[in-house]
Amino acid sequence: MKAKKKVAVVCLSIGAVLLLLTAFSGVNAWNQEGDTGSTGQAEESLTAEEAAAGNQDVTEPGIQLMSLEEEAAEETTAAQAEETSAETTAAQTGETAEETTAAQAEETAAETADAQTETSAQEPAADETTAAPEEIVEDAAAAPEGETASDESSALEQAEIDYFEGQFMVTVTGNTALNVREEPSTESPWVGKMYAGSGGYILEEGDGWTKIESGSVTGWVSNDYILTGDAGREKALEDSELVIEVLSDALKVRSAPTTAEENKLRAIYGGETYPVVSVDNGWVEIEYSEEKTGWVAADYVEIRYSYEVAMSKEEIEEAEAARKHKDVATTTRSSHAASYDETTLLACLIQCESGSYEGQLAVANVILNRVNSSKFPNTITEVIYAAGQFSPVRSGSLDARLAKGPSSTALQAATDALNGTNNIGDYLYFRSASSADTSSYSSYTIVAGNCFYNK
Repeated sequence: MKAKKKVAVVCLSIGAVLLLLTAFSGVNAWNQEGDTGSTGQAEESLTAEEAAAGNQDVTEPGIQLMSLEEEAAEETTAAQAEETSAETTAAQTGETAEETTAAQAEETAAETADAQTETSAQEPAADETTAAPEEIVEDAAAAPEGETASDESSALEQAEIDYFEGQFMVTVTGNTALNVREEPSTESPWVGKMYAGSGGYILEEGDGWTKIESGSVTGWVSNDYILTGDAGREKALEDSELVIEVLSDALKVRSAPTTAEENKLRAIYGGETYPVVSVDNGWVEIEYSEEKTGWVAADYVEIRYSYEVAMSKEEIEEAEAARKHKDVATTTRSSHAASYDETTLLACLIQCESGSYEGQLAVANVILNRVNSSKFPNTITEVIYAAGQFSPVRSGSLDARLAKGPSSTALQAATDALNGTNNIGDYLYFRSASSADTSSYSSYTIVAGNCFYNK
């Protein structure tokens, strides 16, 4: 037992010695692996570092301590690395954000496209809502349904269209008239006249004069008596209204601005005019009857103001003649006493002047009117033979007729006139209608080819 204890003590002693030797060997190995030069140089670096840094803790074994220059260089490198890392991170972040934004935009565009597709699916196609203009001709081939509108008609979609552009209105009022002259001078002859409410188109603007076209008249008017631009437009709206004039032979009026077969209302015809209610997308809404409106294709109408136009010299003369012309009713007045010879003379003269009863009765009443007028002699014989009054007297035809005697028709007309039947009123003069200057008469009427008038 004691021997066993001794052996154990000896073994423990040997183990302790071996442990000490192993520890000593490890320390020496550490000094050799960490040394860059001699053991003294390593210890010097450590001592110098400690001197510079003061009571600084020693780093962990296996890590070599750096000098101040190396530490500064390492800090600079670290700072640069940090900056580079920050830039890289920022770039990556920006790239990621850009990609995210692009993805979001793409997603939004896709959603919008889907929404539009859905809307398009819900709304009818344009061809189903607004069809193009269609002309019709009664008892003739109609234009095909669904014909597309021309590009020119699209201009009518603009509410800002100026239908008065290049036009003018006159400022005259009442019964006065503005002369339209051949040349821009008051010495030039007039070729037409423009009355209150008239207007037309400007062809050429000059100093004090403007060349115009109005109706069938072309000439020059004084600038002092016309309005153009905004003032002219206001005058046009005051004196007239916006209308259409039908250009085709016949045109369909529809209940809506589309060529759908079931919405036809009626037809209107070439040259007719109707008030404009509105203009929209190649169609014009018109009032085709009192308080009734419909739509017509704009391609087949002209939109214009309904102002009056100039009258030519010929038109004025014709109008004046028509104004002065009077249809005289046959009336009865007091009878006029006459002898047999006076009645025969009167009958022969009126037979020479006219071949019909109505014409003969009218001439007989001219003679009786003169007898009753203070401007002429007061007997039938004196009136008939007054100098330069009746051509049958000068030519001798009256004497020839007296020799033969009057016809029964002429005698009847003379007798009726003497008994008070009057078909020309108070007219004192007459001449062939073909040679009459009606513009110089105060009034007139025409009976059986003769014009009866007063000066």
